Amino acid sequence: MRFTIFFLFLVAFGYAQKTYQKEYFENGNMKAEGWIEHNLKTGYWKFYYESGKIQKEGNYQNNLLTNYWKFFYENGNVESEGYFLNNKKDKFWKFYYTNASPKEEGLYINNTREGYWRSFFPNMQLKSEGIY
Repeated sequence: MRFTIFFLFLVAFGYAQKTYQKEYFENGNMKAEGWIEHNLKTGYWKFYYESGKIQKEGNYQNNLLTNYWKFFYENGNVESEGYFLNNKKDKFWKFYYTNASPKEEGLYINNTREGYWRSFFPNMQLKSEGIY
């Protein structure tokens, strides 16, 4: 009986192992890399443009975006950065123009803009501000 339970335990948890996965574009450049557990993305992941430059990076939990994420333009500058909770934007977010100057910033709650937000012109002058 003990052997059967131990064997079932090994079978059940032996397949639950975390593995590091890499995906490639046809041109050989890295497409994505990160951890898989129970066939779901988990932990830290990085995604790339076909050119090889980073597109986005952040954490997954059970295949859902979670915690801090950073998104990039193909020129390498940051496009946006902020937090996710269960695949929905949450907490403070910042958005940028392709030249890296600030575009917008504010708070998300459950994927909806909330509270104080500011937006800027590409020359970094304040464009608007208000409460959602």
